Amino acid sequence: MGLKINPYTMKTLNKLNQMVGSLVKILLSFTAVIVSLSIIGCTGDKDLADFRKQQQQQAQGRNAAANGLYVGPVVSVLDRSAFGKVTMYVHADSSLQNSSDNLNSEKKAVITGWLRYEGLVSSQVPFTTAFYDPDSGDFSATVIAQDEAQVNQQIDVRGNIQHGSFVGSVYMDSYPEYALKTVLNVNANQTEASVDASSIRRAQISSDTQSYSGSLTHGNTNVTAVLKIGLPRQAAKVKLLRILNPTRLVNVSADLGFGAGPMPFTGSDTILDDTTNTLSGSTTITTSGVVYPVTMICERISPSQGWHCTFNQGKYTFVVDFSPIAGSN
Repeated sequence: MGLKINPYTMKTLNKLNQMVGSLVKILLSFTAVIVSLSIIGCTGDKDLADFRKQQQQQAQGRNAAANGLYVGPVVSVLDRSAFGKVTMYVHADSSLQNSSDNLNSEKKAVITGWLRYEGLVSSQVPFTTAFYDPDSGDFSATVIAQDEAQVNQQIDVRGNIQHGSFVGSVYMDSYPEYALKTVLNVNANQTEASVDASSIRRAQISSDTQSYSGSLTHGNTNVTAVLKIGLPRQAAKVKLLRILNPTRLVNVSADLGFGAGPMPFTGSDTILDDTTNTLSGSTTITTSGVVYPVTMICERISPSQGWHCTFNQGKYTFVVDFSPIAGSN
């Protein structure tokens, strides 16, 4: 006896079969779409990578217009006196950096190089950052240097590069009046690093490493007082800061003829300031087991003629005019 299926049941099974077939077709279509999108996505990623590479190569090629070793004399803005020479190296390069979406790394066009100053000091420093606009010729670079107090200071190089020449200046943003102006030429003959003997800035900086003497009366006796100014040990970047920054730390030794030896002023508050023409600092001395604070405030008589100094030790105050000791710097 054969199996009989209810017509209603048969109709339901047919509908289920049709639904399953439709779902299978939908899944197959969806899978095809996903595969297509994946292929398109891979192709798009490759196209984007090629585009970025092409952009980087074009930018680097345009930056190459600034390539070169630039050499020339510099002058001090203070009095337009000759103040040595500068050599600047500029190179169009590339660097691996994060992409704009921060998801990948990519090569980007950059400017690298360094600046060397020769004159009162010798100092070569690398650029921290640099920028060149091939259309206008505008060029800028920065050098980040720590001063003697371990505080970051920024040195700026600003100017224009065109036709194998750089016209611009080297300075600290806070002290543009102490800038060095220059015209540098690519592959120019080596220029002498001459500094005018009468340069105001030369006289100011020479006082950083100078010895001075003066007279002081103790009771009925005249004694010789000695003031010595020196510099902390300096890295190359700090040496360049010394040229461009009128405010800097110094080490001072003051012997007022007490018989107890020189008093050292070497703390972070011992500062020579060319903007105010002052030298100041503080220290302590010990007498019979008692510690006494001593302050020093000096006014520059002139860049080449010494200091008028006041030393205060509580109830005692000593005033001395110091003159340079010949050949001491």
